[in-house]
Amino acid sequence: MNTKIISIFSENPNCDTTVSYEKYNELIQDVAILMLTSLTEMPEIETNKHISKTQHYIKLLAEQVQNKPHFSNISTTSPELLFKSAPLHDIGKAGIPTYILNKRTPLTSSEAEIMKTHTILGCIAIENAQKQLNLSFPFLELAKEMALWHHERWDGRGYPHGLSELEIPDSARLMAVVDTYDALTTTQRHQGVMTHLQALNEIKKGSGSHFDPIAVEALLAVEQKFNKIALQNTVI
Repeated sequence: MNTKIISIFSENPNCDTTVSYEKYNELIQDVAILMLTSLTEMPEIETNKHISKTQHYIKLLAEQVQNKPHFSNISTTSPELLFKSAPLHDIGKAGIPTYILNKRTPLTSSEAEIMKTHTILGCIAIENAQKQLNLSFPFLELAKEMALWHHERWDGRGYPHGLSELEIPDSARLMAVVDTYDALTTTQRHQGVMTHLQALNEIKKGSGSHFDPIAVEALLAVEQKFNKIALQNTVI
């Protein structure tokens, strides 16, 4: 166990507000490293600034849905917490074979099933890190939710558990919209990249089937900011 982390938590057992920003940031880095090294293979993952963009996208959506009954957990969760946990939503892809991640043609049905396991692998990696560090933080709980359930669908036809509507945690319902928007507007290996407006139209088509309608409304309310982040790949 990292002695620095032990010291932080022995002094500040609740630590949500008592740990300094610098120590909290150090902890995030230690946890992320531990999760990455807990997996046996570390393939090169093409991110295309995916991590950075999804952080800013989900923070915008969280700010939009705060205090809405439909997102009761987000109303008591800082958008900054989602911003910090968002980079871990695809951590499970570190356990997917490199040839699948880097394949330039559509995946076969068996390869697609393997790819789907990144949701479970991600959750396991985060849980293993929590056990090894003997701690639990709100940002790690959110990270587990997003890692495990960001591919669930509003209509129950997603994976890995086929959850539907409000069975899907708030954070994962927001990440589903964020992840899809970024995938559609980023150059894909075997699919054409969409414009901002094309991506919005595609997501609107999925409102009430693939996506939570309120999450889609939140996206449309801040869509110009999404577009600016997509174009600049930076904070606005």
